[in-house]
Amino acid sequence: MEDKAEQGDPFYMIKAQRVRVYVPLLPNMARRTRRNAKYVMLGLWMVACVALVVIFSTWQSHREVPVEAEHEVDPFEEEFKDRIRLPLTIEDKDVRKRISYTDANVMKYFPLVHDDGLYVTWAHNVNSMNDLRMSMSNDILMVITGDVKLHGNVGEKGTVPVMASPKVVVSDVTLLQWLEKISKFTNKAIRLNFHDTVTLEPAFKVLETMQYQLHAPVTLHANIMIGPNGEPSQIVNGVNFIDDAGKYLPHSTVSLGWTTRLVRDSGITSYDWPMVLDMAKYCTRISQPITFSVRAIFATNSIRQLKWLVSLSSKFTITIWTGEFDIVSMRDLSTFRKHLEARKVLYDVPESFVDGIKLAEPNSLNTEGAKLQRNLWQPQPFDVKSFVFLGSETIAFTGPNSWLTSKVQYQAELKSDRKVEVSGTAEFINNAEPHQNAKLEIFIRSSGVDPPQADDVRGVLLEITSDGTLRISSHNLKKAGTYNMETTAHIPKSKCYEFTIVDYGENHPITMTTKVSNCEGETSADAHSVQLSLTVPYESTADEVFYVTINGSHGVQALLIHDLAVN
Repeated sequence: MEDKAEQGDPFYMIKAQRVRVYVPLLPNMARRTRRNAKYVMLGLWMVACVALVVIFSTWQSHREVPVEAEHEVDPFEEEFKDRIRLPLTIEDKDVRKRISYTDANVMKYFPLVHDDGLYVTWAHNVNSMNDLRMSMSNDILMVITGDVKLHGNVGEKGTVPVMASPKVVVSDVTLLQWLEKISKFTNKAIRLNFHDTVTLEPAFKVLETMQYQLHAPVTLHANIMIGPNGEPSQIVNGVNFIDDAGKYLPHSTVSLGWTTRLVRDSGITSYDWPMVLDMAKYCTRISQPITFSVRAIFATNSIRQLKWLVSLSSKFTITIWTGEFDIVSMRDLSTFRKHLEARKVLYDVPESFVDGIKLAEPNSLNTEGAKLQRNLWQPQPFDVKSFVFLGSETIAFTGPNSWLTSKVQYQAELKSDRKVEVSGTAEFINNAEPHQNAKLEIFIRSSGVDPPQADDVRGVLLEITSDGTLRISSHNLKKAGTYNMETTAHIPKSKCYEFTIVDYGENHPITMTTKVSNCEGETSADAHSVQLSLTVPYESTADEVFYVTINGSHGVQALLIHDLAVN
């Protein structure tokens, strides 16, 4: 072959030339192919990056609403959306269609109870979503109660009021969620229990945001005072609770209670007068309706005290409750019910208790008429520490400058045989100073007070002192004062005295008959009795007036006058 080439074989010469031509071109083509492939890969990589950016942007814009969440069904919505709300309420009958009934009386809101708190039904400890749904689905229940506590620490991020009893750590429902479900799907009333002071403001701020969604009665409860055998550590700050309730949810009912414990053989079996008197002082700060939460085992021994407390205002009621291990006599509860109006008492007690009360005294729904005509008397406390509380049958004086004056004058006339008679029973409560005698002062033929000031009151003064000293004398009267007219006597020391004062008019003796009483409105036939008399002339001046004026609680925590009457 080499020879042929050398000989100039044309075929061979052409092949040789081709080899020499094409072999040098192969490396260049390979380089171009590799360069083009790089460009293609770069383009594909850029397309992939753009696609990833688009996908990420789309996911970012929709990540707060997962696709599956759009199809999730709220079990409350599914169960209650088109369901008839039972039991029937005043909302179904009220032609005025008020926006909210959050401050309505529960007994008025549910017409089927016929103004009798015995027939109001309750659900307790509703502190989970499941319990809430079950309570809402029960057409018989009227009031749903739950406990509010703070999850987290005040001021920290994520702190929120939740529904849970004080000893429970975990909760599956916040206060806001709880209120939203109830306000949206049911007409049942609610009661929220607050167990500590730190929870108040955060919880009330949530309530404020919901005030236009809530429409059924709302009751806000806290124990603000020490009660029978109660623990001070369990008290919620009363001033904070009352002020926050009035500030954040003024259209609601405030429930005030005492801390209590069941202590066998403690000797403390009732809400005593100092407990209810101090509670009455708190109520002067409140313009909302109030219900007093009282434990049944102590309430049955406190009929006089609680009857007086609830009689102070038409907006006051009582809610009776029982502890888990309380043993309560149905006869005692029936007696309690007999002494208070049915429309004044709610019974948050087990159903068996309700049935027992009905069987023990099925028709005891009325109360006796009041003797005191409150519209005829004007309380006149002279300082912020003095109060005069007018109950239906009992008047309470607290503080050294607590005065009460009749709005009309009572003048006896001997010629027309018209006499003035003032009667009642005085009860001295807890002498603040053991060595200081407490005193009740009753002025007849009196100028009243404000004006004149207390020290300048004119009239005939009749005194009953806790040690049994009795006195009739003139006080700031010019004519009678000239003769320093006075008479005194003594009667055995007692906590309660029944008195009757009779004025027949000028030139006739004023008499005061005083008897030792057992404080229950009963006096025995052989009870000690003393009668004093004193003749006091009229002043016969143009400015002489004839009011009845009373000053109480000298040296005592309080002075009570039961069944005060002027005839």
